[in-house]
Amino acid sequence: MHHFSLLLPTYNTPVHLLDACIRSVFEQTHAAWQLCIVDDGSTSTETLCYLRGLTNLGDERVVVQFLDENIGISGATNKALELATGKFVVLLDHDDLLEPDALELISGYLTRYGELDFVYSDEYHLYPDGSVHDFVKPDWSPERLRSQMYICHLLVVRTSLAIEVGGMRVGFEGAQDHDFALRISENTTRIGHIPLSLYYWRVNPMSFSNVGETRGRSLEAGRRAVQEHCDRVGINAVVEHGPHPGTYRLKRALTGTPKVSVVIPTRGTGTYVWGKYVSLVEQCVESLLSRTTYRNIEIIVVADTSTPLSTIEFLSSLDAETIRIVYYDRPFNFSDKINLGVVESTGDVVMLLNDDTMVIDEDWCHVMLGLLEHDDIGVVGNLLVFANQRLQHGGHQYVDGNPTHVGFNVDWTDGGAASMYGVEREVSGVTAAAAMLRRSVFDEVGGMSTRFPNNFNDVDFCQKVRQRGYRIVWTPHAKMFHFESVSRNATVTPREMWDLTLTWYREMRNDVYDSPIQPHLLEWVKSGERRKPGIPKLRRFSTSSVITGELHG
Repeated sequence: MHHFSLLLPTYNTPVHLLDACIRSVFEQTHAAWQLCIVDDGSTSTETLCYLRGLTNLGDERVVVQFLDENIGISGATNKALELATGKFVVLLDHDDLLEPDALELISGYLTRYGELDFVYSDEYHLYPDGSVHDFVKPDWSPERLRSQMYICHLLVVRTSLAIEVGGMRVGFEGAQDHDFALRISENTTRIGHIPLSLYYWRVNPMSFSNVGETRGRSLEAGRRAVQEHCDRVGINAVVEHGPHPGTYRLKRALTGTPKVSVVIPTRGTGTYVWGKYVSLVEQCVESLLSRTTYRNIEIIVVADTSTPLSTIEFLSSLDAETIRIVYYDRPFNFSDKINLGVVESTGDVVMLLNDDTMVIDEDWCHVMLGLLEHDDIGVVGNLLVFANQRLQHGGHQYVDGNPTHVGFNVDWTDGGAASMYGVEREVSGVTAAAAMLRRSVFDEVGGMSTRFPNNFNDVDFCQKVRQRGYRIVWTPHAKMFHFESVSRNATVTPREMWDLTLTWYREMRNDVYDSPIQPHLLEWVKSGERRKPGIPKLRRFSTSSVITGELHG
């Protein structure tokens, strides 16, 4: 049984909220806990009376320390850390709530997975009107943590490691937990995610980080935290505020200028785009030449022998040093065409690109190359939008075992749930319509499988890449148009679906970046089902009842 020390800084907390918070600790089904409360110089008589009442309970698990002056949430949390005797510390805000089985589930998770140092869970967002929304998180996603504090609650850290990194840093108030999580992640790779909501976070529009000037300071503290993290770990990037509040963008500087081979399979299809009939591959190549700031590229067009002569002549009239046409004279097989294009290319980096795409962001190549400078990133995908600007691709996800695009056909401009469309993040895969990777990785996995001539070749390819331990990252900062399904028949055949499922059944049934639920977790869930989202049924009690010791009743 694991022993936990819950760190609870308080400051003028309304008693009814503090009451519910502490009650949620006492009602834990796991008894091996210590509650370390540090009051940060409260001036509220009611709050102080309530906390003094807790000291009269005679329960040695509860330790309360009163500070003479307010030193801020970081300092108060560090004081609570000094009181901790448990092997792991649990961060708890003074107005939030724990699920009754939170510590029990964490203990079981730690027992199953051994020597983990850092664990987080999903959480519920509890709004003032009483509504509850589930925030489902991905498994460990370092790029997303650099882009936003997605971990939030519940955070559990090995006590010795929390002390080793120096606890919370004063000066990062409003983003102190983000800074803390980044520093913890720099010192361990033993990180786990419990894909169950164990914590209720009260969404309070009047909290420190949501009001006026303090909001601006909180966001800036978060930006500084990410910048200093990048400086410490050797990521050469300037960190800016992202497109949505609480998000950040890393503008990476390239350490070199590798040659990028853009491989475009085509058969010269034309269609109407914004009311004008165009040759898709001509439009694609023109946009690459006119809207790409990165210059060290070559374009390999893999053209069917049936491609219109006018298209071949047009492409041949463009930059001869940049564009090369390779002819494909076999029955259509997208994977085979890609493999041929890569074989004919000369770059160290390959960009797979459909002919029905068009560049929007001129620095797309810089952005994607910057991510590829991480040796453990195997493939980088980017944000693709339809002609009407709705999202076409936000990464791959598996829903009930079926591959699909994240956010398909949604309005992505508001960021979506938890601003996920505005941040760089790990995903289970990306579309081959626009994917960049090192040529060495392409060769390592044996290229694209010709068993998938039309569909799912990219799903299979990405799984092969992940199987070798590489991360796959999607970025919203390299936008392109994708006029999907106008250049080929996208009908899925039963054979393709069968081959994909037969090969990757386990991976497709458990997408670790989209609501991952491992079957063994159900062992700790009562009868396989937990209570549905809602406000925990906690008994209410008054300040006087605390003073008289009725908290145990």
